[in-house]
Amino acid sequence: MKTYAMALDLIDESDVIEEYKRYHRNVWPEVKDGLSQIGVEEMKIFLLGDRLFMVLRVVEGFKLEKDFQKYTESSSKAKEWDQLMRQFQRKVPGVAEDVWLVSDLSIRGLTAVANQNLAYDMLIKPRHLKHIPVVADRVPNLRMVIDHIAKPFIGQGIMEPWATDMMDVAEASGAFCKVSGMVTQANKDKWAAVDFRPYVKCIREIYGVDRLMWGSDWPVCLLAADYNTVLDIALDAMGSMS
Repeated sequence: MKTYAMALDLIDESDVIEEYKRYHRNVWPEVKDGLSQIGVEEMKIFLLGDRLFMVLRVVEGFKLEKDFQKYTESSSKAKEWDQLMRQFQRKVPGVAEDVWLVSDLSIRGLTAVANQNLAYDMLIKPRHLKHIPVVADRVPNLRMVIDHIAKPFIGQGIMEPWATDMMDVAEASGAFCKVSGMVTQANKDKWAAVDFRPYVKCIREIYGVDRLMWGSDWPVCLLAADYNTVLDIALDAMGSMS
């Protein structure tokens, strides 16, 4: 059994908050059924002023970013409830807006890309990786490339949670990964070839050579190295491919 906690704010108007509370005194049965189907065993909501705290107890294997929103797919009433509740809510101040990738607007656009049999380059950062399995689930025929190996923190030598999230992406999506853009993520004035090896080794093990590609990121790479140096860095980090 796992527990998740989430926070969000309601629109700070007394009539809006009262209306929200009224709905939750009689949650629609289709919503409860939908939550149960995705593995939510218990949900509690606490209200302090206009700040909501939601506590979920879920089954093992449940992943919040990937699974929670699936309850809206269980019935038209569950989807209607979700859209209705969003009218009462506003973003918690200071929380990064990283969920654009799985917004309805983005999913519609990515579906259009997939329907044209086009590939889509995901120019993202490590914090966005957790959303890629959700995209893969909602747009299963989308061919994706993770650009710049998702810009890990090479300059700081930080591998996690980037490496674990990359593994989840590879397993869930069938995505390809582009070995590019690394030199500008390193310490620009004092990097060494050895700095890139653990990151490239990691994605080679996760994706395999057949799902990797190389890109120079020219002319942006010129902020830290020239074209030939960037190529040499990638070849050195990849090692033998025979």
